[in-house]
Amino acid sequence: MLAALLSMGAYCLALAVHGSYPFGPRSRSVNDLGNQFVPFHARLWDLLHGGAHGDLFFNWGSGYGVPFLADFVTYLMNPFSLLVGVFPRALVDLPVFLVTLLSIGLGAALMTVLLGRLRPGPGVLRALLAVGYGLCAWVLNDGYADPMWMWGLVSLPLLGIAADWCLRRVRWVTGTLLVAVAFAGNFYTAAMAALATGLVLAVRLTTDAETAGGRLRVVGRAAGMTAAGVALAAPVLTVSLRASRVAQPPPTAVYGAGRRCWTSWRSCCRAGTATCRRPTSSSGCRRCCWWPPSRSSGRCRHGSGSGGRCSRWGSAPRSCGSRRSCCGTGWRCPTGARTGPPSCSAGCW
Repeated sequence: MLAALLSMGAYCLALAVHGSYPFGPRSRSVNDLGNQFVPFHARLWDLLHGGAHGDLFFNWGSGYGVPFLADFVTYLMNPFSLLVGVFPRALVDLPVFLVTLLSIGLGAALMTVLLGRLRPGPGVLRALLAVGYGLCAWVLNDGYADPMWMWGLVSLPLLGIAADWCLRRVRWVTGTLLVAVAFAGNFYTAAMAALATGLVLAVRLTTDAETAGGRLRVVGRAAGMTAAGVALAAPVLTVSLRASRVAQPPPTAVYGAGRRCWTSWRSCCRAGTATCRRPTSSSGCRRCCWWPPSRSSGRCRHGSGSGGRCSRWGSAPRSCGSRRSCCGTGWRCPTGARTGPPSCSAGCW
């Protein structure tokens, strides 16, 4: 409780000092918070109060109608998101803020419990460490603007407690439910929390005075608990997976188009159309990106910066009789027009 109160109080104090919502006029709607997640919560309010244009499966209020179930299970499965139904629709920003705040408090409280299971110690010190966890850089820079990701702050200590039960060989069913709650709340952050928990479990098994057979039994117990928990969350996970597979792909974008080769490394550095790497004060640009990925491998190549010299990645430049012969040996010419047989077209000029 102490960790929860301290972390939530410190977060609110920081917002108040900076004049951020709900303690000041500065908006919190950065990143996708104002463009996507607040409107999603407004849609959830409409569903809870029976005023939505559509239902849980389809939303007639966006565009000409779009599926909604995948959006719901991906962005609105943080249990604290249901608080939106308690507040007026005009104040939908406030419950979205509470999703972040309460996730910080619950995550810090659960981390206090987990730290006590990792190593017994004074409760106050564990609470202070948990406050550092609840107010870590990820929360303050990224997580606060993504309400569904904030459930990952809760998932990590939940999975850590479940892994501790595996070591102690107790509460397999309850641990399975914790895994299911973590993955159902947000599969993306739960997957990363599971990786972190696996690393901690591996370290504890390595340092614990346990026989090889005992370690295998713990690993098997943890694997079975994870598999069963993920299976319980499968109705949520399969919806997100199928929606991702049939989603419209983004348009193809070629980054770095218009880059060209230059006759000297200094001119490459001065030009704004080429990307220079590892500049030095004495010789200017050491490496340049030559062509967009659609025309070559898209990698940066070493070069001498003068015509008639060939180079390849990781090797010193050497002279070549012609660019065609340079292609035939698998080397790359840094300047000039592209020539050579079709088989060399991916990297010869």
